[in-house]
Formats: sequence, structure tokens, C-alpha cells
Amino acid sequence: MIMKSQAKVLTLTFILLLFLASFQVEIRPAKCISVEMKVNRVVWGNNIDNPIEAHPGDKRVPLTVEVQNLSPNRTIKGVSAVLKLQNSPFTDIYGKLEATATGRLAVGEAIRPADEIQPKSFFTLTFTLNIDDDAVPGTYIQPMTINYWVKSKNEYVEGLPQNLSVKIVISKIESNIRVNVSPRVIVEGEYVRVTGSINPAPKNATITLAYIGPKRAVNRKVKVNIDGTFSDSFKPDINGTWNLNASWPGNVRYKGSWASVSFEVRPIASISIITSSNRIFGGSDNEFTVTIINDGKIPISALDASLYLPYPLVVHGRESWRIECLNTGDNSSIKFVIFAPDSSIGSTYTGKFEVNYRDIYGEKHSKRFTLGLIVVGRVELILYEESIRPQPVCNGSKFKFSAALLNRGTVSAMHVNVSIWPSSILHLTSESKTYIGEIEENSQSPFTVEARVREDVSNGTYPITIRISYRDDQHVDREFNVTFPLEVIAVKSARMSNVKKSIFPLYLEDILTPIIVLAASIIITLLYRRRIIQREKSGLMEEGR
Repeated sequence: MIMKSQAKVLTLTFILLLFLASFQVEIRPAKCISVEMKVNRVVWGNNIDNPIEAHPGDKRVPLTVEVQNLSPNRTIKGVSAVLKLQNSPFTDIYGKLEATATGRLAVGEAIRPADEIQPKSFFTLTFTLNIDDDAVPGTYIQPMTINYWVKSKNEYVEGLPQNLSVKIVISKIESNIRVNVSPRVIVEGEYVRVTGSINPAPKNATITLAYIGPKRAVNRKVKVNIDGTFSDSFKPDINGTWNLNASWPGNVRYKGSWASVSFEVRPIASISIITSSNRIFGGSDNEFTVTIINDGKIPISALDASLYLPYPLVVHGRESWRIECLNTGDNSSIKFVIFAPDSSIGSTYTGKFEVNYRDIYGEKHSKRFTLGLIVVGRVELILYEESIRPQPVCNGSKFKFSAALLNRGTVSAMHVNVSIWPSSILHLTSESKTYIGEIEENSQSPFTVEARVREDVSNGTYPITIRISYRDDQHVDREFNVTFPLEVIAVKSARMSNVKKSIFPLYLEDILTPIIVLAASIIITLLYRRRIIQREKSGLMEEGR
């Protein structure tokens, strides 16, 4: 009995299972409906109408994909998507190679008419991605699968998944150039120093520096250092405003960039000075002149000049002066008096002459000049007790000029020479000049020079020049002239029209006199010796007898 009961139960169970299997086959789901879609726009950011850029190394960046329902009559809802990221520099925020996103409706939510995506309308999918640090900027095409539900009569059925392609753009990294010029205002002939940097610092980059001036442009290329800095120096050759453009075209990873700065090149403002001398005389006042010259290329104004001299030099009067303006090429002289005591003779002193002024741009300038002053002794030779003998003098005769030289200076006069300067009425002789040598300070030395008046000189008064030369304590040869009048009386007739006179007799007295004296002395000596010899012979003859 028991066995039969068990058999009946198994039989009924088997029949029930067959019935259930037959029932499941009968309730198979309806066939999936396909709705065509297309990707309309792909942007980085949450707002499809306000996109941002994404760069290598960016993290948690939203990527929004706008998709259009192309069906003319099918309404969809419950949209979700899977973005496949294999073979790309992208991952989701968890490092996976797939990213998911949902449309307006999520699977399992209550059906609301407002959530439906009508035919021909748009919906968006937003994925959150990480971008690899070493990603290469460019366009990447990644597959995306969209799952959805389709409205069929009064219910929604599962739609056939749509496989679409998404174009994702990684932008180059923004680069930023900074450039600076120092100084911003220079004068012609000076250099400007250019410094700058690129951030982020690219490797092996080259910057183009374009110097653009008035009717002039110069391009230079400089290498960027490993830290992104660069530098250059430039000497403009034209006055005016210059612009410096620093640019970099970028590379595969970074965008190019550029920056600009300007600087001004002004004409030079410059002054120089000329001094009357670098020597001053000890023991006396010395007139001194400093001439300020505007040797620049622009007018200058408000010149304040100051003089600084060391002890024991003394300036009589003011030591500062004001000059209102000097145009280009103009000059102005400042005169003053310097006193140096006797004790400073032989010494050297350094003074300063300082000038402060403004240029036409209002810029202040200051220039300091060094005055090297040597205090020297003074030689002051004067003539006194002059006399001319005879006065008047006959033509054809000698005359003598006598005087004394007094040194009223503070040092000796060396190598003093006095001579009668050549004249058309004179015949000069060896006595027409004399060498005195040294005349010490506060000492005198008399001298006499003479000359002969030519025989053909007529009556009259003629100027005769005496030249005096010497050497001072600075080994500088100096000279001065003294002129006196010579009155001539003509006592000998010229007779130059009838007889040709020889000039030899004019020198006869000067030349032959010592010769005649010498000859007479020789003759007398010979006669004297001859007389002695004769006496000696006569004495010997008397002894022989």
C-alpha cells in the first residue's frame, strides 16, 4: 500500500512539472523594440552649453554626452549607458575601464510622463572620468552602449541596446609666459635685461623674442632652462618706444602662449667739463675757469654746480653756482679764484666738482668730476735798470744794451738766456746773446748784450727786441720779449749806387782784432828769442878771444 501511494505521488509531481513547463513557454516576453539614436554633442563639464577643457592628469572630470532619440514615434525612458574605456587614457573614478551613466530616468523608478523622452528629443548622459598623467592630447573614439525602455501601447518594453561612438577630446595643457624688462627706461647705448618664465616648464623649449622698435625689428631665439626660466640682454640702436613680444608655439602636450612688455629708449643726457689748467701757482691768487658743456643729445636744466677743494687751498667767494638751462652743444663757464700758500708748492691735491641737473623728461642726473691740481712755483722775471749805450747810435757803430733780471717768483728760473732778436737794421755778433744760467727766487742777475747797426740804416728810431728764455720748476721752457727804442743817426753816406761795398770790413774789427793781437804776440816772441840767441853768440865769441 505504501509503495503504491508513493508511486502515485511521484506521478502527480511529474505531471505537475510538465504542466508548469508548458505554462512558462507560453508566457515568453514580447520581442525587443529597437529605437535608433545618435550622439549629438560631447563636452567636458556638467553643462552641455557651457563646456570646459580637460587636460592630461585631470581627475574626476564630468563628461556629458548629448544623445538624440531619432525615432519619429517611439517614446523611451529608463536610459542608462556604459562607456567602454579600453585602449584609452581614461578610467572611471575607481580605476575601472568602464564608466556608467544614467539619463533622465533611472531603471526601477516610477513612471512619470514628465520623465519620458519624446520622439526626436534629446537627453544627456554624464560620466565622471580620470585622465592619465601621461595622456597625449588629442581625440579618442570610445564605444558606448545605451540601454532603455520603449513605450508600446500602454506599457514599456525593453529596447534593443544601441551601440554608439563617443569622441572625447583631451586638450593641451595651458602654458603661461611671463616676461619682464629691466630697466624699463634706458638711454641710448645701454642694455636692457630680459627675464621671464614658462609655466608649466616644458622640456627643450625655445622662446622667440621679437624686439620691435621705431622702424626696426630684431628677432632672437633663446633656450628655456630646466626650471622654465629664460633670459636675454639687448642693446637698442634707435631711440623711442620698443615692444618686446615673447612667444612659444607649444608642443604635443602644451599649448603655445605669448606675452608682451614695452620699454623706452631715450636720447642720452650728458655733460663734460673743461678746466683752464691743472696747475696753480703757490703763494698767489690763481684765476681758474671750469666750463660745463652739454655734450648730450637733449637740453638740460636746473644745473647746480658745487666745488670742493681740500685744505690748504682756499676759494675766494662762492663755491656753488646755478645755471638755468643748457641746450644741446651749449656751454657755460664758471670763474673763481684759488689761493695756494707757498708751503704747498710741489704738492698735488684732488678736488671735486659736482653738477646736479634734470633732463627734458624730468629725470634727475648727477655727475662728479675729479680736479687734479698741482701747486707749482712761480717764476716772475722782470727787467730793471735798462740802459742803452750810446743813445743815439751812429749807423755802422756798436751799441750795448744793459739791464738786470730780477726773479720775483717763488722758485728759481733755470737756463736763463738773453739775446737780441734778429732785425733788418742790425748785424748780430757773438756778443748779441748771453747765458745767465740760474736766477734764484728774490735774486737778480745783470747782463749786457751788444750789436752793430748796419751802415746803410737811415736816421730814425727803431724797435729792438730782447728775448728772454728760461725753464721753470716743472721743466717747461718759457720765454718772453722786451722791446726798446733805438735812435740811429746816419753819419756815413750809403754810396750804394756807385760802389759795391763788401760786408767783410764790417766784421773786420770783430774778426781780425784777436788775430792781429795773436800775430803781434807771436812776432814779438820770435824777435825776443832771436835777440837772446844773438847775445849768447856774442858772449861766446868774446870768451874765445
